Amino acid sequence: MERIVLVRHAKAMDREAWELDDLSRPLLPKGHKRAEGLAELLVKRYPSIDAIFASPAIRTKETAQSIARAFPAAPLVLAEEILPDSGIVGYSKLLEQASIKGHKEIVVVGHEPDLSETVSMLCSNGRIHLHWKKAAFVELVMDGEGIWRIEAMIPASFF
Repeated sequence: MERIVLVRHAKAMDREAWELDDLSRPLLPKGHKRAEGLAELLVKRYPSIDAIFASPAIRTKETAQSIARAFPAAPLVLAEEILPDSGIVGYSKLLEQASIKGHKEIVVVGHEPDLSETVSMLCSNGRIHLHWKKAAFVELVMDGEGIWRIEAMIPASFF
């Protein structure tokens, strides 16, 4: 794998106001709009995405569906490995599976703090600490020595 674009899901219903299972929280209209803007930016920056992976939680699925519409050739895969609180273990499993399948460039739509933890472990053995807002993304690129590095971190306010 050469490039991973890690995306935090767009703005969803407030957790405290939602009375049903947390995994069923949908995006707000503002979240849908941000997800569409995110998709437009991603297709301009990364025209050759091989696959899109998302947590099965409704808010990540809806964010990923917006992205998938911009990449009709890339399959959208719902991955239970990256449900909320799966941590680096779940993300590592997913990335290994994507690599085995021969994917070079992927988008992964997930949750905080798992995304930050994953970036920290992949890029610095846990020495950096990130936190990003909803619908923002981080691009990781594999360098010539097989080390992941942060290429870009784009806030949702950019699009």
